[in-house]
Amino acid sequence: MIRYRAAWVVPIAAPLLRDGWVDVDRGRIVAVGHDRTQAVYEEDLGAVVLMPGLVNAHTHLELSYLRHRIPASDAFVTWVRGVMAARRSLPDSQAADVLDAVRTGIREAVQSGTALIGDISNTLVTHAPLVESPLSAVLFYELIRFNAPDAAG
Repeated sequence: MIRYRAAWVVPIAAPLLRDGWVDVDRGRIVAVGHDRTQAVYEEDLGAVVLMPGLVNAHTHLELSYLRHRIPASDAFVTWVRGVMAARRSLPDSQAADVLDAVRTGIREAVQSGTALIGDISNTLVTHAPLVESPLSAVLFYELIRFNAPDAAG
């Protein structure tokens, strides 16, 4: 068992703990506290907040390459039209800048404490980068097509 100490522990189901600890046994949290008992093995994490990983349940990582390319708009429909027009201008979902942006988005998510992503994709280009990443993920294949000539099909 390892006891991790931190300046703050966020147990979620209880109030914040200043100078708290979390006991982990074989990858599972078995105890949380803030008393001064000693553990067999301790690792002091220092002046950090120890908390569960964050969940981003709705991402579109394949659109990460559009960062700073779509102008802001007061109207959602106007903004979405800008996204769709920009997507049509780069039809190759496997393009290097698309994949680089996906990997950057994944790296930023991990750095911000995200542990689980729900990613919505039209191309599934995010599958391999997500598998290679430390994130847990659910990948949703969005099959909706705008103005599809054969909607019933």
